[in-house]
Amino acid sequence: HFASYLGARFKIPYNVAKTLPRENEMLFLFKNIGGCRPSAQSLEIKHGDLSINSANNHYAAQTLSVSCDVPANIRFMLLRNTTPTYSHGKKFSVGLGHGWDSIVSVNGVDTGETTMRWYKAGTQNLTIGSRLYGESSKIQPGVLSGSATLLMILP
Repeated sequence: HFASYLGARFKIPYNVAKTLPRENEMLFLFKNIGGCRPSAQSLEIKHGDLSINSANNHYAAQTLSVSCDVPANIRFMLLRNTTPTYSHGKKFSVGLGHGWDSIVSVNGVDTGETTMRWYKAGTQNLTIGSRLYGESSKIQPGVLSGSATLLMILP
């Protein structure tokens, strides 16, 4: 009995599969009929000029739009590019230098992962937030800079 199923998602009827050559390579072309796209490839969140006494817990954010032309579930996951100075438990953070960290959130979720659903084609906004954190014994004035990568994972 020749296989009536090929791969993890593509079913081929048995009457078609039995006519296919058994030892030759086959080329399958698939047309992508839908997808999702972010409005930008990068975002810069600027906290502006702050005094060292008012910087702790300061919040700044940017908005990222994601357009989908089909219904979709998208998992958003943050990966840190700069190591934080402090441990923040389950909160996602990146190091900014000079004894400062940024606790990063996506739509208010600061664990580094969240999911959004598109019930129909359209655009939704994500708010990417940064909350500054530093302990008085370690913080210093200076230019702060850090980064993270936001993955859009489609099933």
